[in-house]
Amino acid sequence: MEATSPGGADRLQTWLGSPDWLEGLVTAHPVAAEGLARLTDAATGDGSLPASVKWLYMAAIGSVKQEDDLSSACLEQAFASGLSRDQADGAALTLLVSRGIPPYRRLIAAADQLVPRHGAETSEPPASRVSADEAKAYAASVYGTVPDRIRLMADELPRALEGHLLLRRSGLRDTGLSPLHTELLLVAINSSLQEPDFVAAHAAAARKEGASDTELAEAAATAVPFGGLAAWHAGAAGIAASRGRPE
Repeated sequence: MEATSPGGADRLQTWLGSPDWLEGLVTAHPVAAEGLARLTDAATGDGSLPASVKWLYMAAIGSVKQEDDLSSACLEQAFASGLSRDQADGAALTLLVSRGIPPYRRLIAAADQLVPRHGAETSEPPASRVSADEAKAYAASVYGTVPDRIRLMADELPRALEGHLLLRRSGLRDTGLSPLHTELLLVAINSSLQEPDFVAAHAAAARKEGASDTELAEAAATAVPFGGLAAWHAGAAGIAASRGRPE
């Protein structure tokens, strides 16, 4: 394969390998391939966020989009850049909370292939009974008020509300991924899915954890290789909207 100047194809091959589609892209559209390479450079290089975390975000997005080979390739780069298994597990729990069982399973399976975990260890206390009032108070602390969707669950499905609180508290805060990096992961995922309202909510939460505009932009940029330029549009819109939200 002929490399584009200045080596865009080579840079893409470091994590994509040499699939036929990439060879075809470089041969037929070398300028586009270089553009993709530069976007990936921006998405994955060390910056305000470490490269290991950015590769993790791309791996998580790949799991959401059911691109197992690409997700595994990104996760391999993340581990090579210094990511811990606990951080990978924290990202998987975030996927469980945000997007359900399928992407959680995919990311955990990829992590198990690359960095096997021997035995189950936990420091979490057993789950206890959760009252509706406690769940509503938690929601108010997160959202500033009790959203209608939480009130509906409290009134009609109180057992589900208990699960909502336990899953969210454990999956978004009590993990090997810091609260800041967790919220930025959700910025990345929702950018890739073109959900600017969700981006805005999690960007605001990330700001509460100390995120800068640069960190928010870097998180959103990790969505571009999997979501195209439309992902950046959604991410940028959500980040801009988050500036007007109360902290």
